[in-house]
Amino acid sequence: MNGAILVMDLAYPHDELQVTYRYFDMFVLTARELALAPSGAANEKKILPFLSELSADPLRGRISVPSWMFVRVKDTDALLSLLGMYSLRGTHWQHILRNAAASYRGLPDAQGEYQGWHRAAEEEIASLTLL
Repeated sequence: MNGAILVMDLAYPHDELQVTYRYFDMFVLTARELALAPSGAANEKKILPFLSELSADPLRGRISVPSWMFVRVKDTDALLSLLGMYSLRGTHWQHILRNAAASYRGLPDAQGEYQGWHRAAEEEIASLTLL
């Protein structure tokens, strides 16, 4: 379950190209699961079944990702950070999210308490996305 999906929306108002990004990967799915990236009350109930579907048949090779699962990305530097690449933002959001998820699930290697990781992850994600 590796990889990412990037949707680039192009617009040409006033003869000028504008590019916006929508992004999805397993980190975004985890952020949705932990309510770090709000998805709306109706969609929150769909996250766990989606995770179950992924776990049940990971070799099928295809999944349908609903549009509401994607996050809207603030800018190109934010996109690089979401991808785990170097950017001017210098964020470590994936590391923070991993610790939040481990603490939430009560995994033995979790470092620190969930509330602290949750707050930090929420701030990182908010700095990168348009929620």
